[in-house]
Amino acid sequence: MTATNPNDYAITVDFSVDSPAATVNGIAIPEGGTVVLGRSELGGIGEDTAARIHVKFQGVDVYAKTLSADCVAPPPPAPPEPPAPPASPGDSKNCGDFATWSAAQAWFLTYLPYYGDIARLDGNNDGTACESLPGHP
Repeated sequence: MTATNPNDYAITVDFSVDSPAATVNGIAIPEGGTVVLGRSELGGIGEDTAARIHVKFQGVDVYAKTLSADCVAPPPPAPPEPPAPPASPGDSKNCGDFATWSAAQAWFLTYLPYYGDIARLDGNNDGTACESLPGHP
């Protein structure tokens, strides 16, 4: 709960909680100042409860509001679904379809985890496609 004093003089207010009962008396708020009281200062708002909080100035309610305290954390979000595998290209490519080794290698590595060397671009099974193309290390 936050209380701000808009006056050009200091005031003292009391906070109280109806259910369960708790009171914090004599909170000084300087002129133009603000005080913030949390659950620990008010001391009476338990988990998953509702309570009416009162702010009193010179024994008279100047503000009252019912608050609910729901302290149970929401469940964590579900992990994202893994991406779907790309559609199988079949044996649709050969090394002559690529201008550079890096282009052939990128295509090869896109489908390798899902379908193996589906287009037979890695003739010696060393994990490198089209080794005769320009740019091969």
